[in-house]
This record gives sequence, structure tokens and C-alpha cells, in this order.
Amino acid sequence: MGTTIELPENLYGELDKQAKLLEMTPSSIVEGLVRHFLERNTKKVQLPNEERRQFPRWAVNMPAILYFKTSDGRYGCYKYGDLKDLARGGILVECEAASPAEGMFETGSEFEIIFQLGEGEPPMRIFCQVCRVDTINKKTRVGASFSQADPAASEALEIFLRSS
Repeated sequence: MGTTIELPENLYGELDKQAKLLEMTPSSIVEGLVRHFLERNTKKVQLPNEERRQFPRWAVNMPAILYFKTSDGRYGCYKYGDLKDLARGGILVECEAASPAEGMFETGSEFEIIFQLGEGEPPMRIFCQVCRVDTINKKTRVGASFSQADPAASEALEIFLRSS
């Protein structure tokens, strides 16, 4: 069981203020701080050169549309992105950094991605869950796992990946 740490209320306000200044989400800042702390305070461990992902990934460059609901669930919004990696189990998509107010790129949040596997192919719609978020130079890279796809989309994706 983890330890609960109570932080002063003004720390949250400062975190939000810094996130807006840096055009990042508060969670990205906290994740970066934790990563920096661990890198400085953990002995270097040599990991085996094995792929940790369940499925191999392929580098792609495809336009995509992401559909999110706002953090309060009241509104939906669309965002343009570029699909960078594709695998049987998930994706990596890059888009313009979201403002902290949008709240769409939180680990664990869900979104729908719409993309085409090739010219003349029907659009695929797959529901995803955010696994990782990195914001660098006003670009946000979102790693996500597929949470739900219709059978036709799953089959088309499988055929595309086998032929790549």
C-alpha cells in the first residue's frame, strides 16, 4: 500500500501556473520530475535488449483525427494528429500540445482515433486508452493501447501489419 503525502494547496496552483507557461499539462511536468528524480537517484541497471511491448510496432506517417471528451465529460472535441507508430495493440500519435484546460491527454483517459490505412480504404475508428504522454517543443506524443475496435477494423489492421 502506498504512502499518502499531503501537499500545500498553493503547490497545485503553482503547478498549474507553470504548466500554462510551459504549454504542458501538469501531469507531464510531474512525470518529468519523477523521471528526473529516479534517473538521479537510481543505480544504472542494464536492461536486456528485448522489446518490452507485447506486439511489434511499425513506423508510419498517417494523418489521424482524435476525438476526446473534455475532462468534465460535457463536450466532445476533435484534434488533428499524425500517426507515428502502429501495432496490433496500440499506437503512437503526435499532435499540437493541448492546453491544460483541455484535459484530454491524461494517462488512463480514453479517446477515439480515426485514420485510413491507405488511399481508397475506408476510415478506421478505434477506441484507445492513453498509456503515456510526452510534450516536447509544443508537440504532444500520446502512446495508447487499443481498447475497442470493431471486427472489420481489427481484421484490416492485421492484414495491413502482416503486409508491411
